[in-house]
Amino acid sequence: MYTKSKKSGIAIGLLFFSAASMAQSHEFGFAAGAGYGGLRYNVKGEESKLKPTVNFGLSYTWLCKAGWGLHTGIQLGFMRTETALPGNTVYISNAVDNENEGFELRVQQKGYAETQKLYTLDIPLMLQWQTTSKSKTAFYARAGGKFSVPVKRSFDATAAELTTTGYYPAYNVELANLPQFGFGTKQNWKYEGDFDLKTSIALAAEAGAKISIGKTRSLYAGAYLDYGLTDMRKQNDNNSFFQYSASGFDNTKASSLLNRPEVDGSIRMISYGIRLQYAFGLNCK
Repeated sequence: MYTKSKKSGIAIGLLFFSAASMAQSHEFGFAAGAGYGGLRYNVKGEESKLKPTVNFGLSYTWLCKAGWGLHTGIQLGFMRTETALPGNTVYISNAVDNENEGFELRVQQKGYAETQKLYTLDIPLMLQWQTTSKSKTAFYARAGGKFSVPVKRSFDATAAELTTTGYYPAYNVELANLPQFGFGTKQNWKYEGDFDLKTSIALAAEAGAKISIGKTRSLYAGAYLDYGLTDMRKQNDNNSFFQYSASGFDNTKASSLLNRPEVDGSIRMISYGIRLQYAFGLNCK
């Protein structure tokens, strides 16, 4: 008489044998894609702009005779996002000068714009289906999820004009036009910095044509869409948009808009475009 554990072992063994008998091939390949992508968010009612994006990496697909399979791999992606602050705005924050005296840093910006650049390490996990006719061209579709880990993050900030002044409430005086002390005005101001983000979990889908170019080689050509499900914003304890520099106005620093309350709601990753994949198979019949 079989025990429950023996019956479970036999059932698992039968399932494994059944899956193995259905296995047709393992596909390894190289993939590259291009399209539009970046971080989707709103700044004072204005939506961020997605810019051209590229991605490439290694892929692995397990296929069975019924046309079903599992697709995964590892990719490196690069994307950019552009956004701008409308109008002429003054920002006030607390600061301390080189004599350890507190004051209000007042920064007036005109035409502030920012471009965020992001490199990600992507790991897709998708269910694949393809037609099983003997034709050299088959239709395929993939759907599942994708994990995107930010590995490098930076931003370029510009302003048509940036002016900093220091208001000392103890003396009721506002200092200006003293660039050596950090207060001045500059046309076409520029700054480069970085920011932080959380890992993204996204829905991923892809569909297109699979063309046989040899006995064990294939070329995939399709369209893809990645839609972020999770908010990538990280809590930032620094509430200052611009940071005072006692060493001079030219050393004034900025914090990315992604760290600012001007961003309404969540920050999500979105990418879409076309992808090519060269795959070579190992038959397991």
